Amino acid sequence: MPSQPLDTPLLVFDGDCHFCRQWVGCWQRVTGDRVRYESYQTVAWRYPEVSDREFAQSIQYFEKGKQRKQGADAVFHALAWGKSQWKLLAYLYDHVSIFAAVSECLYQIVARHRSFFSLLTQWTFGNELNPAEFSVGMRLFIKGLALIFFLAFLSYWIQFPGLVGSEGILPASRFFDEVGQMPEAVRIAPSLCWWLGAGDTSLSLLCGIGALLSLFALCGFWEAPIFLSLYVLYVSLCTAGQIFYLFQWDSLLLEAGVVAALGASWKIWTGWRAGKPSRIAHFLVLWLLFRLMFASGMTKWLHGSKEWRDFTALKYHYLTQPLPTPLAWYAYQLPDWFQHFSVGLMFLAEVFLPFLLFAPGRFRLIAAIGIAVLQIAIAATGNYGFFNFLSILLCIAAIEDRWWPIGIRRALRGGSSLSLPQPVLVAACGALIILGLGSMNWMGGICQAVFPAYSALRPFQLSNGYGLFVQMTTSRHEIHLEGSKDGFLWKAYTFRYKPGALSQPPPWIAPYMPRLDWMMWFAALGRVEQNPWFGSFMVQLLRGSPSVLALLASNPFPSGPPTYLRASLDKYDFTTRSEGYQGDWWKSQPLGYYVNQVRLARHFK
Repeated sequence: MPSQPLDTPLLVFDGDCHFCRQWVGCWQRVTGDRVRYESYQTVAWRYPEVSDREFAQSIQYFEKGKQRKQGADAVFHALAWGKSQWKLLAYLYDHVSIFAAVSECLYQIVARHRSFFSLLTQWTFGNELNPAEFSVGMRLFIKGLALIFFLAFLSYWIQFPGLVGSEGILPASRFFDEVGQMPEAVRIAPSLCWWLGAGDTSLSLLCGIGALLSLFALCGFWEAPIFLSLYVLYVSLCTAGQIFYLFQWDSLLLEAGVVAALGASWKIWTGWRAGKPSRIAHFLVLWLLFRLMFASGMTKWLHGSKEWRDFTALKYHYLTQPLPTPLAWYAYQLPDWFQHFSVGLMFLAEVFLPFLLFAPGRFRLIAAIGIAVLQIAIAATGNYGFFNFLSILLCIAAIEDRWWPIGIRRALRGGSSLSLPQPVLVAACGALIILGLGSMNWMGGICQAVFPAYSALRPFQLSNGYGLFVQMTTSRHEIHLEGSKDGFLWKAYTFRYKPGALSQPPPWIAPYMPRLDWMMWFAALGRVEQNPWFGSFMVQLLRGSPSVLALLASNPFPSGPPTYLRASLDKYDFTTRSEGYQGDWWKSQPLGYYVNQVRLARHFK
């Protein structure tokens, strides 16, 4: 017991230790005036029962009416006067013996090597050891996400008439008629279209409302309710979009929208500035980025094709990805040793760096920058819609305020916000963590145990499984469509973005996502029987559907649709450096017919 009564708890530290002074300054900001902090050099005389050696070796904590505590026990009980998360540490120390033992062991290691850990602290946190704040990164995430939602709705608005409109490839109205015959149809296919209808007018209305609300969120109006509305609208449209909207970046956008709804402000208007974001909401952003990257890396290693494990995948990736950019041609020419090295860097960024997202200071910064650099490299060599931009936004949200230039901090910090009550955030966080674990059921254990809950709610895309290009394709096939009026003279249909003419360079089109061009890449990976949508596509071309033809670069039959269609399959390769100097980006080799000559049956006309 202390020699003199204490009204305010007192933590006594070694005032000659720079490391101790660093951390005590941080703890003072956590506990405020609810705990006093004094160096033992000034107050040791009051506690003759504690030797100078004990004071120098470990922190001492005195509280009125309670036994003296020292070491990790003293730290946790002093911090328990701060926020609730610190109270949890003190509770675990008192009630979980293994936690107490490990904590004391780690404390002793640090106490014996304080010079080293002082340098490590300086490197990790910089000049000031302040509690991490993420106001700037989260604000940029909220604003950037609103812009991406706007682009996503606009892109859907442009393309849906040819994809799922009334004269499209897979009309949404027909889809909902068929699914409506099933039990639990609304759970299987969640969409507002059940009540609004799935015609062109309804889909246009949903797109228009979504684009308008996105702009409102971008301007700072009622952000949290709007992001919740954007999630509902976009999941409705993705359901109506059927196979054309089953891409992982659509799932990522939906999940980011849910997280944003939990972390954004409920005030009517916040503008560009906002107050401190909820720690829980920020954790969910990190949790989403962690799952995106870690699952992408581990599924490649555990369940991917052998090219990932022998580090040769990037020898093929630049060529065989759906829509390469011009830089992909140059990356493809790089030597094999560099391609192997690049795969190693990719696994470093996808498997190991995500764990540093939960580490302090510069460790988290390194993880965020490393993952962002990977996303920039992917975006430089391939067109993946808004996927890379959204991934980079998640990385931005992971960066602490201290690392941003002071001008940006002044522009974005200092506002106020109105967040959800803490119990609601805790409950939502717990639910999303469980669903997130279920999405990684390939890890076994608890992930496999909670997989049924994830599976039941999977159509709502509140949490999703990730893993791009797990199976690496080693050759590139392209489908070419031709039509004819008489069966003798054939004219080619040309697509806007997918490889066609050998002299045509790969395009730059991100963040726009041309869904038909992407699906043509998937169709070329298998047989026509495995792609029922392709038959519907050909039917609409034979009917001369203006909506479908609008998705193509040209219509070789402006006076009326052809009588016959056929599809051939070619193997495509990038030209070599010497061949490329002659002007062509591609070289091709015929492989035969994908679909032989077909015409409309009388009842289809």
